Amino acid sequence: MASNKGLLFCFLFLLSLLASMEVSDGYADVDVPPCVRKLLPCLDYLRSQEKPPAACCIPLGNALDEEIECLCKLFFNDHLLESLNISQSQILGLPLRCGLKAPDVTKCSKFSSGRSLAVPLKNLLLLLDS
Repeated sequence: MASNKGLLFCFLFLLSLLASMEVSDGYADVDVPPCVRKLLPCLDYLRSQEKPPAACCIPLGNALDEEIECLCKLFFNDHLLESLNISQSQILGLPLRCGLKAPDVTKCSKFSSGRSLAVPLKNLLLLLDS
């Protein structure tokens, strides 16, 4: 159960990051992982208890199935989570509100090796200013 919560946490974090950036097609060249971009529609739902729309839940489900490595590395990036003012508990609640299975966090151990995915702050600021 704890491992599922961790993986779910990672996906929710990624969603919140994408949503806060409000990435548009014109900024596809900015160095932000694709798994983050896909989750932008979920950001507003990380800080609420509302059921997220399909525009959030479908990409979230796909990311949980297909982009675990990216999500795990983002999930364990404490600096990024803090800069977005997102908690791990907020991230863990999102997949459940989408009706998705909680992710298996133990899968992150084979990807992370204690290192998080680097997302340069200047690139995030460019996306936020758009």
